[in-house]
Parts: sequence; C-alpha cells; structure tokens
Amino acid sequence: MTTDQYSRDVARKRLDINIVVEAGAGTGKTTLLTDRILFLLLGGGAERQGVSITRMVALTFTEKAAGEIKVRLAERLNDLLRRLDGHSLPVKGSARTDEWLREARDEWHVTDERLRQMAEDALRELDRAPIGTIHSFCKTLIQLFPVEAGVNPQFQ
Repeated sequence: MTTDQYSRDVARKRLDINIVVEAGAGTGKTTLLTDRILFLLLGGGAERQGVSITRMVALTFTEKAAGEIKVRLAERLNDLLRRLDGHSLPVKGSARTDEWLREARDEWHVTDERLRQMAEDALRELDRAPIGTIHSFCKTLIQLFPVEAGVNPQFQ
C-alpha cells in the first residue's frame, strides 16, 4: 500500500479524529470527504450508532465544492438504497457502491437494515445538513451568538 493510499484510508475511516484535506484539483478530495461523511453516518457516533447528518459539519472553501458534496451524498445514498433493494446500478456507480457496502459490512459490521435506515434518514435530512463554506458557517455562528461574538445582534 502506498503512503498516499494509507493517508486516504485514514482520512476516510479514522472517525475519532478531525481531518483537514488539502490537495490540488482533481485529486479526489470530494470523493474522500463524501466517503468520510457516509462512514460517520453509519458508524462514527457513540456505541457505533452513527451520527445524524444534521449533527456533523463539512466545510469547504467554495459553494461549488459544498454543493458537489451534497449532490454526491444524495447520489451515493440513493445508489445504496437501490443496491439494498436488489437493483442494478449503472456501471459507473456500481463498483463504488459495492465497494462501500463491502467495507461497511466488513469493517463496521453493519446490517443491511441499519444501512437502509441510515440512508433513508440522511436523505430526509440532507437539506438541513451543515455542509457549506467556512464563511457561511462562521456567519451562522455569529448570528446565533452575537453577544458572545461581541457584535451587534442586528449585524448583516
């Protein structure tokens, strides 16, 4: 295994630490972050019950990247549900979904019922997920806690 692949695997599956992913365009950052979010949904919480998509934060520098993460999450979750229902997927998505399912079952020891529940819950809550830019996240925090931030509560 290469050092790069080892680092990617740690970033995808080591859920007890925060990570920062810094890499050039086209190197797989969005795929890595999407996988990490899926694994957090499934097995990152207390007693391996997973984390609700509305209780995790994924921050990027651009709205485009944040939107891409949400789109990919929706696609992966829908593919996961289709596969669990026994449907085939387009060639492009099937290998990735099958690999993710294998990892989830083997490494997280998750039942198909748990996978289905996680995917359905996440899809239902995806619009409320705090996946966005660093700037939008900070603005939200300041709006929620203006006194603590030392700003006028009416700031724009």
